[in-house]
Amino acid sequence: MRTPLAAIALAISAAGCSTPGFATEFAAAIRELPPGGRVVIEYREGKVRRYAASVDPETIPAAARRTADEFVQPGGTTVATMREWGATGSGFRFVKKYGEQGLLRSVLVNATGDVLERSHQILLETAPAAARASVQSTAVGKIIHVDVIQRELRSADHYRFTVWTSDGLHRYVVCTGEGTIVEQGLQTNATIFAGR
Repeated sequence: MRTPLAAIALAISAAGCSTPGFATEFAAAIRELPPGGRVVIEYREGKVRRYAASVDPETIPAAARRTADEFVQPGGTTVATMREWGATGSGFRFVKKYGEQGLLRSVLVNATGDVLERSHQILLETAPAAARASVQSTAVGKIIHVDVIQRELRSADHYRFTVWTSDGLHRYVVCTGEGTIVEQGLQTNATIFAGR
């Protein structure tokens, strides 16, 4: 979807955002969006939980790039580099594609290279049955993407499901392998044009 800057700003202002520094940092990131760049906004309970904007990888601090490309996600094909703010922390997200099936791996690192979150896409049929059943009973629609998420070293895996609902929305549901839902909300993606 192609969306003017003013519409994005209005939508986020209406939703309300409690993350510090939102107005200046995110607005600056949108103004510097590279050609074909994306903006991702996640809403939860009427508030913006996470927001990110595509950035030129050359503008990302070297320590963050080194951690992502050499230690966490060597090889693969880069499909997105983003500046991100949210509940998990503020940093830089690197998304790469691997293998013949094109499964995605993602890592969020801060400017000094500390890993804040890592995830990898799995096939729907390999997700725990209890997690699948819980999501299907909560967010009615078609599951189009599943990620395994790890936010702390040696922490239990969580499963994030992206669901395309009958009303044309992307909902996300995060749950444990046993099916306990820990978070859910709405995600919107936009391609921005500034009219310049």
